Amino acid sequence: MNVGLAMSEEAYVQALPAPGEAALFEVLTSEPDGMSLPNARGLVLDGHEAPHARLSAAIMLLSHPDPAKPWLERHETQGTVEWLRWLGIDLSRARAEEIGLEVLRLVRAAREADASGSPIPPDIADHIASGALREID
Repeated sequence: MNVGLAMSEEAYVQALPAPGEAALFEVLTSEPDGMSLPNARGLVLDGHEAPHARLSAAIMLLSHPDPAKPWLERHETQGTVEWLRWLGIDLSRARAEEIGLEVLRLVRAAREADASGSPIPPDIADHIASGALREID
């Protein structure tokens, strides 16, 4: 599947990741550096098929903090909370918030454990996603 956003004459392909698997999908963007992280996370969580792959990819995207926008991490977590609510039919807002905050806590802990400033590795994102999805079942 290809999606084009704000296309110009020159398009660049950006793969949106799924840990340990082929990319979820590729998007076309007019920016050589790819789309912003919030846009990428929004596209990753714009469906519910392959929930584990989508949540793992969103966690990896969430693990890129932006020091200039400290509020963005919490905003992105809220997007994940809303996605979780649509995934779990009987999931209450309060329980989805708890799961989302636990995901954020685990992402922060993984970032602190690796002082390189790199996004968290796919295997850790995969583990965090597995735990969150188990909480829904």
